[in-house]
This record gives sequence, structure tokens and C-alpha cells, in this order.
Amino acid sequence: MSPGAAMEMGNRVQWWLRQNYPSNTAKLVARDFGVSPATAKRWIAGVVPTSEHLAAMGARFGKRFLAFVYEPIVGPWRNYAIDEELQDLKARIAALEEDLQHEATGLVDAVPTPAPG
Repeated sequence: MSPGAAMEMGNRVQWWLRQNYPSNTAKLVARDFGVSPATAKRWIAGVVPTSEHLAAMGARFGKRFLAFVYEPIVGPWRNYAIDEELQDLKARIAALEEDLQHEATGLVDAVPTPAPG
């Protein structure tokens, strides 16, 4: 990893932590991630956390955090996230269409056939 990418990752972690902990930042970050206040202050100053702590932050903040922080290394993740969400939506639509088809079949079967005349 280039020094520039590491610096940018540190800046992104710093920004994210400040957004999520607007007051008492170091104290709350230290508590939530089980680190010393000195370590939390380093993160808030832009030092990149260890991979273990980045994973803990990812577990707490989710995919958007990971995509945001790692973008300087791997590039934009937005397309991957959109593709994943699109696949999930397509699967849900297919399941709903199948349910609808079963319901429609049940309705047709439930309509009495008129007696010949």
C-alpha cells in the first residue's frame, strides 16, 4: 500500500468516527472498540487502525464503511454494491412473481364452473 493510500484511509476513518461520535469522540471510540484513549486519539488524528480494528469497525458500521475506507486501495465499490443489491432485488421479484402465480392458480381453481345449459 502506498503511503498516500494509507494516509487517505486514515483520513477516511477519522472522518467516519467524527461523524458517528460528534462529541466525546476519543472516549466513546475507545469504549466501543476496546482500545485505550491514546489509541482512539491516534485514529482520530488519522492513523490507520490495525486490520483487526478495521474489521471490528466494519462489523459495527457495515459495508458502506468498508467501501468508503478501502476505496483508495481497491477503487470504487459502488458498482459492486449496486450489482449485489440488484441481484437480491431480482431474486425477491422472482419469488413474488412465483407467489402471485400460485395465488392466481388457486383463484382460478376456486371459481365454480357453470353448469351446461
